[in-house]
Amino acid sequence: MAWKASSSSLRRMAAQYTQTAELIRRQATQVKAVREGVASGKDGWAGAGAQAFFAQAEIMVRDMAKAQNAFMRTAMTLQMMAVWNDDLKSLKRQIEHIDDRIMDIARRGRANMGLVNNYGDSELARLHSEREQLQARLHDSERRYDAEGERKFQEIAAMASKIGELQQQLRLAAESVHGPFLGGTTAPVMVRVRPGDRKGREKVDYLNDVIRMNQMVKDYYKKNPNAKGPNGESAEMMVKMAHGLMEESRRQGGTVGVPIVFMHGLNGGKGTFKDMVTALGGASGIYTYEDGKVRFDAGSNTSGDRPVIQYVFEDGAMSFKNQSKAFGKMTDEVKEKYGTEYMMVVTHSMGGVITTKYIEDTGGRDVTKFVTLGSPILGSKADAAGHAVISSIPLLFGIERIVDHYQPAYEDLNYGSKAIRDLYDNRGHFNVGTEVFSAAGTGAGWLGDGVVTVDSAFGLRDFASPGNWTGKIYKDSTHSALHDNPEEIVDSLNFILYGEEPENHVKVTK
Repeated sequence: MAWKASSSSLRRMAAQYTQTAELIRRQATQVKAVREGVASGKDGWAGAGAQAFFAQAEIMVRDMAKAQNAFMRTAMTLQMMAVWNDDLKSLKRQIEHIDDRIMDIARRGRANMGLVNNYGDSELARLHSEREQLQARLHDSERRYDAEGERKFQEIAAMASKIGELQQQLRLAAESVHGPFLGGTTAPVMVRVRPGDRKGREKVDYLNDVIRMNQMVKDYYKKNPNAKGPNGESAEMMVKMAHGLMEESRRQGGTVGVPIVFMHGLNGGKGTFKDMVTALGGASGIYTYEDGKVRFDAGSNTSGDRPVIQYVFEDGAMSFKNQSKAFGKMTDEVKEKYGTEYMMVVTHSMGGVITTKYIEDTGGRDVTKFVTLGSPILGSKADAAGHAVISSIPLLFGIERIVDHYQPAYEDLNYGSKAIRDLYDNRGHFNVGTEVFSAAGTGAGWLGDGVVTVDSAFGLRDFASPGNWTGKIYKDSTHSALHDNPEEIVDSLNFILYGEEPENHVKVTK
């Protein structure tokens, strides 16, 4: 169907209709103010001519209200279509990921001369069953959205003629009462940030609309440097004010133009988040830290609405302190490149600990949303035990050299280490405005995901404000597989992009 355009295109169209509705509303307010002004006071206009003038003004205000309603209804319909589009894409991504896993098991079976063990057989059966369920949901959703989309488009088509008629009436009315009412301007107007009691996706959609509408203001005054604002402001001042409102929307949870930063853990790299980055359209850029310098490599994703950034440490075994400083250097470059002070961060393992340290060191006002996947916030008992065993066998020189390389990170990650204690003791410096989602695996039973216990993975519930922390347990996930779990990927992206809490989530009870 025609309505299956890209979600970003639909939302841009919705923002334009909303902007027009807001402009009409303000113009109507201006008409009312002028009418009351010329009719009041000892010099107020009276007589037959005045009555005709006032009657025409009332007709104009009434028609403006109709036009405003028509534009707003169109914007709401387009927003609804964008949500449908996102839902369908999410289901398709889940099916594609399952197909990849089925193919991977099949390849491993061929590599073993066609022999597939019991685990492989049961896993294939589970995947095929899950795929059938998702495919059925997809077909059902497509049918429902097609029918509803057709109906909505017919409404828009009928409404479009009304909008055209109303615009013509407004032009005729404006000619009758002339310039004092509309001022002859077509410049977009700034929109204040007032989300009220909106929550979740509704709040994020509202804030994103505010960002897009103020972006129109910013673009207009950049292209028209001699234009004046509604109160005589310079174009430069209007650009600054519009940008300030966009940043305030981002601070409160808007996501348009906010970089999504991926931070790997110990011995990880740019391949750690391959599936999640691919689901977002690929990387926009990769920042690599090596020998005290930051290197930038551009990616294929050119989306301005949703920049996808990867941080890579060539030496991932640095101490928490040094990694936090490197994190800050890369973040400074991201802010400069994308023109915003804010970012959303997705981390695995030690990457979550480093980001927590960065937030504590800097105040973390710039991190609006924060996802941790198996991050040992309270330290890793497995790392502590493993380190003790390896240290007790000094004759294994090969292992010893590996330990030497990772010594700083191992020491800091150990359960009860000074670095971990300092991190916890400084939790009062964690930004109360940062929204946190923590994922924990229990694929290794009592040891959690095999490296990090659930208690440690959920450690940020003692750092974040109670209303801003959410956790979820993924029963079959081990540490290295947590970031590839299809359910976890969907949950993380919905949390980052739409502010949605996952099903079966855990909340802070204190």
